Amino acid sequence: MMNIEIRDLHCFVVVAEEESFSKAAIRLNVAQPALSLRIKELEQKLGTRLFDRTTRSVRLTNAGQVFYSEVKSILLNLSQAVLATQSASRGESGILRIGYTKRASFFLLPAMLRRLSADLPSLRLEIRDPLTTGELYTLVRNRALDLALTYLREERDQLLQHEQLTESELVLVLPSVHPLSSSKVVDLKHLAGEQFVGYPALGGYYLRSVMDNICLDAGFRPSVIQESADTHALLYFVATGRYVSILPLEVKDLQVEGVIFRRIKTSRVIARHGVIWLKNNNNPSLPLALSMLHELASRKK
Repeated sequence: MMNIEIRDLHCFVVVAEEESFSKAAIRLNVAQPALSLRIKELEQKLGTRLFDRTTRSVRLTNAGQVFYSEVKSILLNLSQAVLATQSASRGESGILRIGYTKRASFFLLPAMLRRLSADLPSLRLEIRDPLTTGELYTLVRNRALDLALTYLREERDQLLQHEQLTESELVLVLPSVHPLSSSKVVDLKHLAGEQFVGYPALGGYYLRSVMDNICLDAGFRPSVIQESADTHALLYFVATGRYVSILPLEVKDLQVEGVIFRRIKTSRVIARHGVIWLKNNNNPSLPLALSMLHELASRKK
């Protein structure tokens, strides 16, 4: 295979465009004899003349015209490849895989996606459908996701980085006709005999485990009669007047009639929202996304 360097091709293109060795030498900042020798050696390697030379100018031969067209394409592709590689190394292109839970990412996910799309248009975003906290932890740990917006578990996974971004206060959700509806703050001990609704016990629903633990701390295990992964459904169950629940305060924005929200008589109960990612994830786009999340979260505070 003949040894043709990129520099040979670049010199050839400049000579063809300038139609003059002297002008091409000035543009390339090289000595004219050295440039003439390089083109002559290129022609020898190809086994054909690329230029018709006269005392006044040089013109591409038919073979030279074909070679010029192909070389221009090669140099353009090479330039694009270099730029794409450099862009990917800076995290400005490539693929970023994102997972989220519905509630934990309610505020930050749309804003982050808008910023990433606007600031890094060459970056391809792969967004998974909403998953549970348990599922997200598993997928990030197994490298199926680069980052996940989720509730943060109390127990730390040694393979993952965890960073809190926002938080939600957990409150008691009661039917508007409940006997305790007139109380601004409710002691959970008064609800020991109530029927609860909540997220499924299986499947990694963080808020379900939090509700169970809050009730256990109050001295009883909640009697969960109905389960649903849908927050609207949980509120509708409470609105029937037969059930109670413990949910993040922001579900109040769903504006379901027939339910009221009361603070729990204890130290403030919160659910921490944040981002998790694998400690040794080397995706160069990850730091850029995390930086955007930090900025967006600081605006929410």
